[in-house]
Amino acid sequence: MLYKYISETEIEKAPLYIKENGTVISNPPEDKLRELGYKDLIIEPCPETQEGFYRTPIYTDGEVITQSWSEEIKDGEND
Repeated sequence: MLYKYISETEIEKAPLYIKENGTVISNPPEDKLRELGYKDLIIEPCPETQEGFYRTPIYTDGEVITQSWSEEIKDGEND
């Protein structure tokens, strides 16, 4: 399972190690990551992109973080 955290400006990967009570824990367990605010990441399949468009990921925060996709027009296209 992938764990991520949404801050105000970006999505952050779960750390590979944490420091707790002077002890370093490598590959923290899922329950510890949840305590720190990290959530499961569910990635929806990226749909096929139409010509002249591109896809941008959109992250929705809830019980889990869901990554979906937005379709945008490429700059300079269709003028």
